[in-house]
Amino acid sequence: MSDRKKIKFLDEFMDAFRKNRARAYAYIYNKNFIYHVMYEIITGMLAKNKDTKIVFVFNTYDDINRYKFELDREIPDGVSYRPNIKFLSAGYIYEKFHYDYTIAVTVGVNNDLNVLRKMTRSCPFVLHILTAISNNTDISDYLMGNLSLIDTNDITRSHISNLGNVTEINSMYFPVEEWHIPISLNDDTRAEYDKCCDIINNVIKAFSTIDNVTYGLYGDKRKNMSASEYCYNVAINNGWNPNLDTTIEYQRDIDDQYNPIVLHEKARNFFNVTALRKKIVTDAEDKLDKILELCRKHSDKKIVIVNNRGEFATAVAEHLRDNGISCGEYHNEIPSSSVVDENGKVLTYQSGARKGQTKTLGARALSSLYERRFDQGLDNCLSVKNKSANKLSGRFDIVIFTSSFCDDFPSWYARFPNLIALERKVLCYRLYIDNSIEAKAIESMKHSDMVTIMREKENIAYDKNTGDVVLDI
Repeated sequence: MSDRKKIKFLDEFMDAFRKNRARAYAYIYNKNFIYHVMYEIITGMLAKNKDTKIVFVFNTYDDINRYKFELDREIPDGVSYRPNIKFLSAGYIYEKFHYDYTIAVTVGVNNDLNVLRKMTRSCPFVLHILTAISNNTDISDYLMGNLSLIDTNDITRSHISNLGNVTEINSMYFPVEEWHIPISLNDDTRAEYDKCCDIINNVIKAFSTIDNVTYGLYGDKRKNMSASEYCYNVAINNGWNPNLDTTIEYQRDIDDQYNPIVLHEKARNFFNVTALRKKIVTDAEDKLDKILELCRKHSDKKIVIVNNRGEFATAVAEHLRDNGISCGEYHNEIPSSSVVDENGKVLTYQSGARKGQTKTLGARALSSLYERRFDQGLDNCLSVKNKSANKLSGRFDIVIFTSSFCDDFPSWYARFPNLIALERKVLCYRLYIDNSIEAKAIESMKHSDMVTIMREKENIAYDKNTGDVVLDI
């Protein structure tokens, strides 16, 4: 807890608690932040009156030990042996008992209405910290009817643009459920992908590492060696020599594969082929129907679709529009085009030499137009680049990442300080091409504690009539 002062929005959270007359509830999904809140409550209350009676109620006894250990380390003289500070588990809260405390703080008691209600009635000040969204609507109804909500999403978002690193970004206080969905390439595209892999593997076989391929293209400045000299040495190391008899088949094969001129050409083509292979999977048309399916499934939601490249962002938007789904774009590669207003009328110049002519808008103007339409609810979906301009603003329910090469959710979300998640639990989908570099990339992705990874096979249902497996994504 030594980084307490680095939590930029802790003060704002506590201010909100006080402004709500210290009777509130909040959804907090980051355990470290819960420590900080508990610390602030204990030190703040004891500073006013060292005999203030405080009770903390946890869902389990294990939670008590974990939080007490941290607080004992941070608070002078600890908390374990102070008679006016109690730590109880939810199982020890009974309706018939009287709990005479100034303030009650429950932590993670997400599904026990009796405990929440008892502590709310017993103490003049109360804070319920919920660590998950309960499926019991009676709990949410009771909390909304009797206490004030401290909206941690809004507090977090008001500070997110100032976050300095991913560690702080991961302190955002809402959970993310991210579904990973494999997509298969069609036969022709798979053949093109495999051909690229063969070329890349052949070059790596000759040069051993990607760094060596770079030296074969540009030379090795560390050793003051030109590209041609470097390729010559690689050729010699692979069994080539200037005196090969190319009338002999195996020597001709060596010359075809490892001639210095051939090696330099391989190095030159290597990075073009690598880029092409990546584009094949990030921009695969085979993903379009799955994206359409997801957008149709969530037709009542606001969806942001994140793409690795602007060209594919446009392809996604066009595919959705062609299939009856309103979708805008926000990136710098939108083709210039004419547009219509909210009434379906083509926009024209209203004055000047081009008065009456159809107005053609460029990428920036179109991005702004689509941004407004998305914000106003005229478009359900917005197709963006992974690195779109961070001025993008609006509210969203769902995010679809069309590639595993797009950023992880916390890093992506931190880029856009004016984007606000509407749901307390954000739903994400991430598409990737199976048996490809995208599949390897998704396996190596690092995720924060706020992200729960789900896979198709984990959501298996069976058709009661046929017994067939049904995947409901």
